[in-house]
Amino acid sequence: CCGQNKNRSVLGYLCWRVLVRLNETIELCFMRVGHTRCFVDGGFGLIKQKYRKSDVDTLQQFANVVDQSANMNHAVKFSWDWRQWDVFLAEYFTPVKNITKYQRFKFSSADPGKVFMSGSTRADLADKTVSLVKATATLSLLQHDSLPMILPPAGMTRTRADYLFKQIRQHCHEENRDTTCPNPNAPAED
Repeated sequence: CCGQNKNRSVLGYLCWRVLVRLNETIELCFMRVGHTRCFVDGGFGLIKQKYRKSDVDTLQQFANVVDQSANMNHAVKFSWDWRQWDVFLAEYFTPVKNITKYQRFKFSSADPGKVFMSGSTRADLADKTVSLVKATATLSLLQHDSLPMILPPAGMTRTRADYLFKQIRQHCHEENRDTTCPNPNAPAED
């Protein structure tokens, strides 16, 4: 199920982390259908309520909304490199059949390259262990320092920058306009 991130990329990535010894074990659990309410959803609901009553022009203002929405909510800002994980993982790992029927996936260095799956609600799909590594994959290529290619940020298109400047800027507070919707024709600052 795409909504639960049960797919080849997520399972392949978790399997890769165990294979390259970034983790000894990883367990990924999903709630059963019909039992999906949780505190995290409540936290997002509180953020949405606070956001609807707030003026937000900048990333910092949004972080403030998150922080002020509830004691349990705290904004964390960070950046990272985007990598082409889908292509990298498809080279080494196979998809799992009937993946949506399982709620629990466990990876262990004691059984590298395999996933233990359980939680099926159907009698014909018993708990099982499946090898995710393709038969043609060379495990020596799965090194900790062997990472997928970094995807450089595409940046904002000129069309989008023009749209923000012409259509959105007027709705921002004066002091935030140059941050959120700068003039695309203005000279770049050094």
